Amino acid sequence: MPKLTPTYAEVMQLARRHSIVASESDPTRQFVNEISQLADGIPEDNEFLELVAELMSAEIITKDQGYQYVISRHRDLKIMEPMKTAEKLQSVAERIETALASDDIDAGLEEVAGLAKEIQGILEGVEHLRDDDQWKDILQFGDALTENAKAFLELRQRPERGDPEAALAVLDKVPAVQPEPGDEMPEGFGDQKEERDQK
Repeated sequence: MPKLTPTYAEVMQLARRHSIVASESDPTRQFVNEISQLADGIPEDNEFLELVAELMSAEIITKDQGYQYVISRHRDLKIMEPMKTAEKLQSVAERIETALASDDIDAGLEEVAGLAKEIQGILEGVEHLRDDDQWKDILQFGDALTENAKAFLELRQRPERGDPEAALAVLDKVPAVQPEPGDEMPEGFGDQKEERDQK
């Protein structure tokens, strides 16, 4: 699979390296060669190649100029967009967690329902990027948040939510998930709690 848009971290790493070698006679050349390797395999119409072309034709630049130039250009090209979207989803996830802990059930329901719509709005704007390696995990994270919000709403809206026995019966229907290798409960775990309970 051809390499898609380089990540922000990759370019930042190169920018910092460029700052270190900026005292050499031709600091741009080494940086451009490395950043061009990142561009290998990117479709010709990709806007990231504009940055590479600009760097190749740039005059020898100082340490600070080189660093600021790369950062400002990446802001212009919105290569930080995946990171911003991930941060938005993370913020929504934290607000869902707060709503789940609310003692006011109705307010919690209303908050989660609104947040579920907010997630959908975020995902709809980037749905066309689902096959992009840089976006795939972010979209899957958004999908999981949506499913969790829906499951929470369904459980809270059940008429038997105030009946402890009925609520336990609902949870009993959830299929048991086998632990992944390495996730098994340590031997003897919980024994001390049982001893305390018996006392």
